[in-house]
Amino acid sequence: MINIVDRMLGFGRTLEGFHLRPKLPTAWKEARYARPFRGATFEIHIRRGSKPGIKVDGKSIAGDLIPVPQGKSGNTIVHVECEL
Repeated sequence: MINIVDRMLGFGRTLEGFHLRPKLPTAWKEARYARPFRGATFEIHIRRGSKPGIKVDGKSIAGDLIPVPQGKSGNTIVHVECEL
């Protein structure tokens, strides 16, 4: 089941972190999910909008690679906003 959700919501694991390349159904305006990954929980919000891009903890990033935080506890929460 997790592979189906990961694929639809664009979560692609890599050694450096994960790529976020969502493929939402056209009828969906947004999706939210919490995804545990390598000792952190990523709270991901994907929505349709006019300014495509990704923000991690409020900061815009170039591209779609989201690194896993280094040197933090297993209770780390990372907020990811993705606008399509």
